[in-house]
Amino acid sequence: MLLTLALLPMLVSAKAYTIKVGDLWYKILTHNRTCWVTSVSEEQYAGDIVIPATIEVEGYTFKVTQIDLVAFAGFKKVTSVVIPEGVTKIGMSAFDGCTGLQRVQLPSTITEIQEDAFASCPNLREIRCNATTVPKSESNIFDKTPVTKIKLIVPSSAVSAYKASTIWKRFVFGK
Repeated sequence: MLLTLALLPMLVSAKAYTIKVGDLWYKILTHNRTCWVTSVSEEQYAGDIVIPATIEVEGYTFKVTQIDLVAFAGFKKVTSVVIPEGVTKIGMSAFDGCTGLQRVQLPSTITEIQEDAFASCPNLREIRCNATTVPKSESNIFDKTPVTKIKLIVPSSAVSAYKASTIWKRFVFGK
């Protein structure tokens, strides 16, 4: 989506700005050229979601660093999500109630997953987490999600750390 030239000064000087690029909505943080994946109430995401590591808006590059709170919450038709390298945080209830969600890929850069991030995702069957350090997480990030049926794939060097984690040890570890 292209902004009109009249909006460009507002984009550059504003602290935060929400815009749609491709199929996804982003909260643009102009002061540090980063952005968060977010949503707007009138649109729902569906299908296989691949989040890009960066987006371009009127010649400016913004690095995707977070998934905003409730960004995908309640979107029943989302089936998989690939979160790119560079994302460090998944916000509260980001994927809560995504009943169609089956697969998630987390980047090596993920450091924090907030409460209820993957709550009420009954069909979630695989999480591939590329982080060698177990992400800081609330105990209820998978509330009402059948974690004992989810295959967790992590780097081989990190398996013992995930198995020692209160949250992650209940998963089925796979390759």
